[in-house]
Amino acid sequence: VAYGFHALKVDDPDREVLDVMDAVLSGAGMPGGRLHTALRGQQLVYFVHGTPMLGLDPGAYLIQAGTAPDTVATVRAQVETIVRSLVAEPPTAEELDLAKRAVIANDRAAIETNAALAQTIALDVIYGLGATNWETYEERIEAVTAEQVRQMAERLLDLQHAAVVVTTPAVAGALNEG
Repeated sequence: VAYGFHALKVDDPDREVLDVMDAVLSGAGMPGGRLHTALRGQQLVYFVHGTPMLGLDPGAYLIQAGTAPDTVATVRAQVETIVRSLVAEPPTAEELDLAKRAVIANDRAAIETNAALAQTIALDVIYGLGATNWETYEERIEAVTAEQVRQMAERLLDLQHAAVVVTTPAVAGALNEG
């Protein structure tokens, strides 16, 4: 099951809000967040994660969940309930703090080596963000508020305009062979 939503450009001033929103929903690249807690906690999915895909043009925010064919409807209903809840109500103080810590930890791990940091700086320069953009990332994450996260969810996570894809194994005999 996959949901695709219109998202931001890489130089959008609200990029860090998206990163925190992603962590609230899906753990920011690590298992966690509302989706993981609900869906993995009930053993409905093999995996679930959100992925911000930003570019020079507006990108996408994806939510993907691997599940069995007989639980697709349940997974879809729960994903949509969780998305609607974040659009309606901001994350709790505890969720926000955990999300920020996850984003910061993920970022620190991503620039741990000299090569990774050099690549980050080079891309930031190419994208027009400046060579020192990485130095203030943690500050910008810490400044994100719960209401900003809710507003970002409202701005991006429009289920009426989401692209939804469900793939399941082929039914025996349903495909023409040869």
